[in-house]
Amino acid sequence: MGRESEIFFMTWSASNSDSTGLAYSTIEPQSDVSLVPKVIDSSRLFFDFVIRDVKLNRGGLVVIDKDELDGKAKVDYQPNNFAWPIMSVKMKQTIDSVSTAADCISWVQTSLLFNQRDYDYFVLVFNRSYDVIDELKTLYINKANNHILKPHFSVKKIQDLGLSLFRKPFSQNYERITPGIFVTGKLRKNLLEAGVSGIKFEKVAAS
Repeated sequence: MGRESEIFFMTWSASNSDSTGLAYSTIEPQSDVSLVPKVIDSSRLFFDFVIRDVKLNRGGLVVIDKDELDGKAKVDYQPNNFAWPIMSVKMKQTIDSVSTAADCISWVQTSLLFNQRDYDYFVLVFNRSYDVIDELKTLYINKANNHILKPHFSVKKIQDLGLSLFRKPFSQNYERITPGIFVTGKLRKNLLEAGVSGIKFEKVAAS
């Protein structure tokens, strides 16, 4: 099977340092169950994000309270305290260049404050969840309730639907904003060729 026919899980790339810039919301963290329904149909978030310098030690994450970020930079796929898919204009445009109406996605705009300058960023929203798994090869916790332990994706289903990216099957409404994003080999190739930063891809089971 060619690389463009393969399916990948897209996530944030690991930092090469023990100190990394994270985007922190200008509101107190809330559960996705309560917050996501408030924003998924908006054109713009009612709050923004600020890049903070965060150091990882034995006690967990420690926010460093200072103005300078010691050379840390924002990235196109920006890690954040909500674990939401927050993307730069370049990453959004690259996805839009490949995505079709079948993907059924939309975007909610936000601002990212970095070194005293605002940058436009966008939160990816999935408006539909598709059954794109191979039921015979997928491992279930409870098949009757569609509780999946390890999905095995059907390339034929994905191709027949014309998808380029999708969330996990049988997702809940609050998971319309999710870090659990799967992409086709074609979209992966375009993102890499565009030089989109802050991402890595893990090949998943598909046939």
